[in-house]
Amino acid sequence: MPGAVLDHTITSREQFDFFLVSQHVNQGTVTPTHYVVVYDDTNLKPDHIQRLSYKMTHLYYNWSGTIRVPAPCQVLVFALFELILFFCLFVYL
Repeated sequence: MPGAVLDHTITSREQFDFFLVSQHVNQGTVTPTHYVVVYDDTNLKPDHIQRLSYKMTHLYYNWSGTIRVPAPCQVLVFALFELILFFCLFVYL
């Protein structure tokens, strides 16, 4: 079920983490994504952070549905990949 959050039982007691299912699949199974909040100075409630994480999976510019991770994280991954590729080509040419 998209938007399902698990933040107890299998999560850590020492840190703020949760599992989120952000996708809907018609065939096969969906894998929940594990989120770990490393630093938080927003004073948002855990429910609000979880809801914001889920809503940000809808914002990816290249896909009409949801993606597994929040859009800013996905954009960062592609930007870093392009940067690494650029430097590898620049160094070896």
